[in-house]
Amino acid sequence: MNRTRGFTLKWAGLRITAEQGASRWKALVFDATTNEPIYESEESGPDEAKRVAVEFAVLHLFKSTDGFRPELLSGMLPWESSE
Repeated sequence: MNRTRGFTLKWAGLRITAEQGASRWKALVFDATTNEPIYESEESGPDEAKRVAVEFAVLHLFKSTDGFRPELLSGMLPWESSE
């Protein structure tokens, strides 16, 4: 069984992941209750994938990103590594 290299966290009713793909990293956001995907994008690296996923989560939850610095929040959240 292959394990996907990446990072995941559960936050505010969402499951947020950054997964290494064949050539790029995927930023994914799921409803943590239903496991329904609500966002997906491809990014250049793990930090960018985490930042983009957190930025989407904040927009989804609060309907605004005004005055928000996603790279700071992304760095403070408790990501679990699946490496």
